[in-house]
Amino acid sequence: LSSGISILVLTKLIISQDGLEGLGIFSLALSLTVFLKMFDITGSVYCARFIAEADLNTEDTINKKAIIIDTSMNVALIFYLVTGFLGISFAPILINIFYEIQLASKLVEIISFMILLLALNSVMETQNGSLDGLHKTVPRSVIGIMGCILCVGLAFYFVPKYGVLGAVFSQIAQACFSILACRIFLSMNVDDIRIFPKHFSFIDFKAMFKFGRTIHISTLSGFGFDPLIKILIVNYGGPILLAYYDLSLKTVGLARSAFGAAFVPIYNNFSAFKSKNIVQNYKYFDEIVVLNSFQVALMFSLLSFFTPLVSIIFLEKIDLHFLSISLGVLIGYVGNTLFIPMYMYSQSKKRLFWNNIGQLTIAFVTIIICIIIGFYEKTLVVYSIPFGLLAGSIVSYLGNRRNFVKEYSILENINLNEKRYVWSIMIPVISSITTLVLCYQLT
Repeated sequence: LSSGISILVLTKLIISQDGLEGLGIFSLALSLTVFLKMFDITGSVYCARFIAEADLNTEDTINKKAIIIDTSMNVALIFYLVTGFLGISFAPILINIFYEIQLASKLVEIISFMILLLALNSVMETQNGSLDGLHKTVPRSVIGIMGCILCVGLAFYFVPKYGVLGAVFSQIAQACFSILACRIFLSMNVDDIRIFPKHFSFIDFKAMFKFGRTIHISTLSGFGFDPLIKILIVNYGGPILLAYYDLSLKTVGLARSAFGAAFVPIYNNFSAFKSKNIVQNYKYFDEIVVLNSFQVALMFSLLSFFTPLVSIIFLEKIDLHFLSISLGVLIGYVGNTLFIPMYMYSQSKKRLFWNNIGQLTIAFVTIIICIIIGFYEKTLVVYSIPFGLLAGSIVSYLGNRRNFVKEYSILENINLNEKRYVWSIMIPVISSITTLVLCYQLT
């Protein structure tokens, strides 16, 4: 939540300084930069599951966890040093080829700093993952909140002075602070960890690389949903339409990020499940699903009523175009968030096939519908997103469900009670329609 709020504050500052076009340029530059991640098959960001599985004492090392933590950080540093240098060298050339002069000049101005931010965030992810793997989610959250406060504080100084570039400077400072704070905490709590990483294990790198390579198809398909869809939106409707979508995404992201954070320790608990405790495992999973379904219905319904306030704060009026986009994206993320438990459970068990198929479905359906809509009305292409999210999430759930039922077939009564999913989707849909109708009447 603190992360979502800090991003919204940054968004407000950017809009106040450079308008919706400035926000669109910021979002497009970030999306172009994220393409560097498509080459990251190192698996370093997935270090948490390997740390959680490692024993503190083994025959070959005093502290296996310290070696995994340092190995993941060293791999990320080396990878992004190389790809970052190549990106900074060639990105301006490619931007000038594909975009008109006015837009290209603004993108080139910030793209190098965006690449630096991406590299630092990727290193930060390995350190956050290290804390997650050690089940230190409270210190991780405290560091994250302090980083958000620092980012917002600096943004009030940098954004009015440097515009969009100031927002990037603030986030770079946040990433540097978080990396340093994580390393200090790790050095105080894990034997043989120092501020600068000194370990490297080829065996552990190979294990992370194997897992990262397997799950990478999900990452690749994610580019179809986020950066590629943003590029299509700019091509159809320009930076201002992208700004509407980006602000909608950030509004919904407040709820989505809260669920994502909640599942960090839950994912590690799934990874630690023992086959002999099958009844206990099933009971824990079922309780998580029940709680998640209730909270999805509640939080997204409340968020639908909150969107007009977001419109007034950021756009200084009740903007029906923004509201319709935002509520459409919200409905798509309701379905996506409902099926997080099954998605995370399957990933914790290294059953990645249906997760990958679901991500590919999201990308494929979104892009196809976006192109079809673009033939008729370019300003409506953003409404392809909820269709893609719902389709991919359902496909992933149904595929994983079959494997889950097979795994727990020894139990007599397996009742996933999927009727609750229908209610969990319908309640936010009704609240969203109600909000839109009321706002239409008011305007």
